[in-house]
Amino acid sequence: MVYLNHHSFCSDNWSGIHPTILTAIAESNAAHVPAYGDDHFTERLNGLTKQRFGSDISMYLVATGTAANVIAVSTMLKPGETALCANTAHVYANEYDVHERFSNTPFLLIPTQDGKITPNCIENRLQQDDARQNLPRLLVLTNATEFGTIYTEQETYALVECAHNNGMRVYIDGARLSNAAASLQKTIANLTVNVGVDAFSWGGTKNGLLLGEMLIFRDCDQFDILSKKNRMLAMQNASKLRFVAAQFQAFLQNDLWMQLALQANDAATLLAKKLKEYPNIQIVQKTQANQVWVNFPSAVAQSIANEHYGKIRSNGHVRLVTSWDTSHQDIEDFIAWLDPQLI
Repeated sequence: MVYLNHHSFCSDNWSGIHPTILTAIAESNAAHVPAYGDDHFTERLNGLTKQRFGSDISMYLVATGTAANVIAVSTMLKPGETALCANTAHVYANEYDVHERFSNTPFLLIPTQDGKITPNCIENRLQQDDARQNLPRLLVLTNATEFGTIYTEQETYALVECAHNNGMRVYIDGARLSNAAASLQKTIANLTVNVGVDAFSWGGTKNGLLLGEMLIFRDCDQFDILSKKNRMLAMQNASKLRFVAAQFQAFLQNDLWMQLALQANDAATLLAKKLKEYPNIQIVQKTQANQVWVNFPSAVAQSIANEHYGKIRSNGHVRLVTSWDTSHQDIEDFIAWLDPQLI
């Protein structure tokens, strides 16, 4: 069991719940309301999402990002079809067994050094024998990526156009979509439905919510029945769904999601700036969202991991993740601890 007396940069999943979200949960707890999404909290949220993303969308609330990904992938692919994704993508690197068991979905991987796919990468991958023999019908993107890099509006549009021209739909794993949008000062719609994305998740768990992810399908007539079935099969038909809906209402109000993501992103920018002052370490990825990837001397990296300040990833680099509640003082405290280790 880990007990910390300092702020951790291991993951934004380690952070707490924003007070506004806690208040929203408490307020939704005041009375009896219908279950399974037939409540006024979910109804109002559904209206708010249609205002933002279009009247033809369908919106579902689930507990986790993995659940959103599994439901989306299984809904958008028919038996025997395959999906393309980056070799670093969470759907493959961390969730593959779940997809394999749930829908028997194979993934064809695209090698990438920074988590990002390009249209040329897709075209080249489709020429390979396994892609020719299978039926790639879905492109899965992650924004922000697993390395904290982001796809711009223009980059996403180009990928959607390439995928659609090759008979594929596009799904975005948006566990950190708020961070990507905040970095670009764009709306969530700018990075998704407005550039032709067919479905996406919008994560709340990593950005101040207790738990909860929103899953959006752009064409509700095409996906509505099957996605409802898959949500049930994935055991995501929560009876007290109002507690997730109430959180997202507060998340959307006054663009709280943007404020929290900006705080996390700004903290990462400051942390990267501080670390660049040390000549014996190297920032190995662009710091565009709320992750800082660093090549430390191995002994220092191990000390960071031992103290739960950050995590060593499979490539030996340390991933440091800032959160909505990361303060400047948290960063100063970490640097004060780190400084004697690097001398």
